[in-house]
Formats: sequence, C-alpha cells, structure tokens
Amino acid sequence: SNPILSIGPILSISRINQLIQNHNNVVAISPFVGNKALKGPSVQNFIDMGFKPNIQGLKKYYNKRVNKFFVHHGDSDNSSNVFEDQIIFKNENDSKNLANRILQNEWDKNNTYRRDSRN
Repeated sequence: SNPILSIGPILSISRINQLIQNHNNVVAISPFVGNKALKGPSVQNFIDMGFKPNIQGLKKYYNKRVNKFFVHHGDSDNSSNVFEDQIIFKNENDSKNLANRILQNEWDKNNTYRRDSRN
C-alpha cells in the first residue's frame, strides 16, 4: 500500500501510532522497486513530502515504527533490518508465499532472515 495515502491516515491515529512504536516486530514491504512505484502515485507522494522513493526514504518515513523492511532483490541498503525477497506479485500465490515466509518465523537466532529454499 501507499505509505502516505493508505498507511499515513492509520498512523495519524495516536493510539495506533503509539502501539506500533511500542511493538518490537513491525514489518513493512516496500512499495518501490528500483526507485519506481509498483503502482500508483507512491513515488510522487514521497517526493512531494520530502522523502526519497527507496529504502532510505521508507526508513525515514516509518521512523521508530518499523523494524524490519522487505525490499525487492537489489534494493537493499545492506542494513541488518532490510531483507531482499521477491516482492513483485504476479498472482495471489506470490503474495501468500511472501506472507507465509514472514509469518512462519523464518528468522534465525541472530534475527537474520532465512529464505526458504523451497520457494
């Protein structure tokens, strides 16, 4: 979803924003691939609000709210909390597969993402 148009209004509710900031496992999936939006006006929205349409802009936008970011292959900033994966969904199964990888606790003891070799 568009961080500014779709997620921003949710975060503007102070109680929700506070709960998210106090949670230690908040994941965001980037709406950008190669600094371009997957669809919609995300890039222009980010630029208009003073953010870069990439992982650095996402980190700045979601400051103190998100602690794990999923980006498309090649879009990482090599930080320990940024994980590259297939985030372009060609069908419903693609999105379900990523959600399952995130939800099935595929994190090792060092909090490093392990991509399931079956996918």
